[in-house]
Amino acid sequence: MIRRRVDLAVYGRDGLLRLEVEVKTRLGASPEWAARLLRNMIVHQAAPFAPRFMLVLPDKIYLWDLLGLELDSDFLAGGVKPDYELDAARVLGPYLVGGPSSLHELGEDGLELAVASWLTDLLNSDLSGKEDRPDVRWLLESGLYEEAKGGSVATEALLP
Repeated sequence: MIRRRVDLAVYGRDGLLRLEVEVKTRLGASPEWAARLLRNMIVHQAAPFAPRFMLVLPDKIYLWDLLGLELDSDFLAGGVKPDYELDAARVLGPYLVGGPSSLHELGEDGLELAVASWLTDLLNSDLSGKEDRPDVRWLLESGLYEEAKGGSVATEALLP
């Protein structure tokens, strides 16, 4: 059995994989670039196993809902743009001692730790009344919060 290592994996209380997270240090990546990266992962059989996929960069966070994704000619030509886009500095800045600007100076390991802390906090928080916050809205709208609240975040997870 071939196993694949992912940067972060989010599991629900039921132990099911709900979100796969890839962390890269590339700056200035457009949604189109991110879509091509996901497309290439799928085409080259490094496809996400989770129903949702998140790409975290020092300046942007992109999230796709992969349920119902059709691998048609449009997808093969350029991928599918993310369903959600977040400002990484705004979301992850509070998890760094040096503030949001230090995200650009982090390596992948440091960025992974910040993301793991953020996701763990979200999954263990009561988000009622916070629906208008951009860093929370995606979690609620995508259904991930209901599926994964009280769950866990694993770093450097091995997937089948």
